[in-house]
Amino acid sequence: MAPRRPRSTSNVSASNIPRAPTSSPQLRKQFALASDSIYQNNITVLRRRDPTIVSILDQFSHVCLYHFNGKKWEKQGYEGSMFLVEQYVERPSLVVPSA
Repeated sequence: MAPRRPRSTSNVSASNIPRAPTSSPQLRKQFALASDSIYQNNITVLRRRDPTIVSILDQFSHVCLYHFNGKKWEKQGYEGSMFLVEQYVERPSLVVPSA
């Protein structure tokens, strides 16, 4: 059996990867403000397209639409970001006058 390779001496490790701050309340607040700003920008743009949108429930940075034709998956040509939204739609009501 061949000897094992020595461990890497690189400075990159799981402990060196930058993460969202959890210790400083000020930094947590800055990250919250940034994500709130992104949310507000996204909902503004979406509401220009459809004013019935109430809120963004979830979002996906990149999706591709595929169709299975019975034998294989085929890319449909639609790709990009996707938002799962809540909408307010008034339902028509039926009023029956009494005779």
